[in-house]
Amino acid sequence: MKEFDLKNYGLIGKSLGHSMSKYIHGDLWGYDYKLQNLNESELDYFLKEKNFKGLNVTIPYKEKVIKYLDKLNDLAEDIGAVNIIKNNNGKLEGYNTDYYGFDYMLKRANISYDDKKVLILGSGGASKMVQKYCKDKDAKKIIVISRTGENNYENLGKFKDFDAIVNASPVGMYPKNLESKIDIDLFTKLDSVVDLIYNPLKTKLLLDAESENIKIASGLDMLVGQAFYSAEIFFDKKLDQASIEKTCKLLEREIMNITFVGMPGSGKTRMASLLAKDLGKKLIDIDKEIEKKEKLNIEDIFKYKGEKYFRKIESQVLLDFSKERGQIISTGGGSILSEINRHAIRQNSFVIFLNRPVEKLSRRRRPLSKDLESLKNMYEKRISYYKEVSDIEIDVEESISKTYEKIKRKLIKHEIISD
Repeated sequence: MKEFDLKNYGLIGKSLGHSMSKYIHGDLWGYDYKLQNLNESELDYFLKEKNFKGLNVTIPYKEKVIKYLDKLNDLAEDIGAVNIIKNNNGKLEGYNTDYYGFDYMLKRANISYDDKKVLILGSGGASKMVQKYCKDKDAKKIIVISRTGENNYENLGKFKDFDAIVNASPVGMYPKNLESKIDIDLFTKLDSVVDLIYNPLKTKLLLDAESENIKIASGLDMLVGQAFYSAEIFFDKKLDQASIEKTCKLLEREIMNITFVGMPGSGKTRMASLLAKDLGKKLIDIDKEIEKKEKLNIEDIFKYKGEKYFRKIESQVLLDFSKERGQIISTGGGSILSEINRHAIRQNSFVIFLNRPVEKLSRRRRPLSKDLESLKNMYEKRISYYKEVSDIEIDVEESISKTYEKIKRKLIKHEIISD
């Protein structure tokens, strides 16, 4: 049997390539923490060997590990799922801190389930935790939606008067970003939508809810919250709860994209380049990536293949790059015309709209910017989309340095970058 790297603390699961747990526990909190991918045959050997001090447990093992444990605390036993295993002198003890992470997540978003009708998507270990939480918090009604059960995605209309939705399924999780089985418009009384997924930061479910001004909460807050309570169990001591909020903000800064939108010639690429250099982050210029993919410049793509073809390729490239994180992205001027593109941009990004007076926009090498009148018409068609997709709007100055300083001040104010 192979030798495992995890000797002290870490996370076990089946596919951990994009987990943030090592960054939280190891890099930010400073103790030996590793990720350990295990298939089911390895899980049996690994847990029987007991060659570790403490584990976090994720999909698909939260229920499967229970048979290996010598003891469950009351909460984990009630839920029927474990996300923490502590090796106490050879005795394996199981806990569930997802419950407390979920509680932190809801409180941070000012969401309560008291006297609410709650619809829970998914029926696995995470769903069991949410069900227990909702019962404890006096939810009026709790319905679990599964793929094949009595209550499923084909008869959601029965629950259109529900107040809250919680996604405890993997639908919409990386790399299958922007997937959703829910039409938010079906529900008439929703006041909150919560998703346990944290990659992407906002699933399509959350984006749809946000566009309807419904309260949302993303799984990143729960991830950090449960990690904090895990560390308390690992080291058997109370820690400073202020570190949860601090870590959430640090993590958001680390993984969030900053994306520029605006008209052609508004300065998106220049500003993105300066910011990427300052922050030491990867620069993605969507137009340049399209040119690489097609082996043609933008003008020639329009000339020989047409705008419809260009928009199709633009969407493909944007969808590929926007699902990754920690980048500075410059988009094409027309990328916001498609709803799926707007979702793609917003899922992992803080979005900056560079608004430059039309008469000041460069028309050089811009296939659709033939003359000033064309530009004005284009601006009028696009302005509402730029505003819809953006978090902040920056009026572009003639001075590059003044515009850049305005951007940095706004990013600091919104706590996207540090001062």
